[in-house]
Amino acid sequence: MERPQVCKDLFEVIHERDNLDRPLTENEVRRYFAQILQANISCEENGVLHRDIKPENIIVDMSTDEAKLIDFGLASEVQAEPFTHFRGTPHYMPPEYSQSKKYDGCQGTVWQMGILLVDMLSPQVPAFKHSHLALSMPPRVPQNISADAKNLIYSLLNTTPNNRPTLKQTLRHPWFARTD
Repeated sequence: MERPQVCKDLFEVIHERDNLDRPLTENEVRRYFAQILQANISCEENGVLHRDIKPENIIVDMSTDEAKLIDFGLASEVQAEPFTHFRGTPHYMPPEYSQSKKYDGCQGTVWQMGILLVDMLSPQVPAFKHSHLALSMPPRVPQNISADAKNLIYSLLNTTPNNRPTLKQTLRHPWFARTD
């Protein structure tokens, strides 16, 4: 495993910038998020699910500004049948697990990416105070972000797993084509 000489985990990057009253810009979030999305696509194509996507498990190489997915301690192989045990951080748990105690691992990754995107764009306001609330209320989305970013968040955090995009479909969302 590589570890860049000068790196910080994404949690540190987000909160240092927020404490300086200079939160990450939407362009910076888009760049990091695309890199993290690509890493998860590569994992899934190789039959692996990380299962604990969160800012603390992403490092940013401060010399190249590249985000890298780390800590595969909870990873599992992709499987056809639903997972019946949630592994990961409860804040990132897909709501279908709260309801039925099972979830599709690939769609669970999409949900975690949606929570991550909200965390990156609005570090002070979690998408949901508790994951089970996702079943009864829409995510809290920052008002100062683009309509495309809001649309992407709502699609990733769709409470019906089959209505969420795949990771590859997510990469084709119009938000990634923006340059502002």
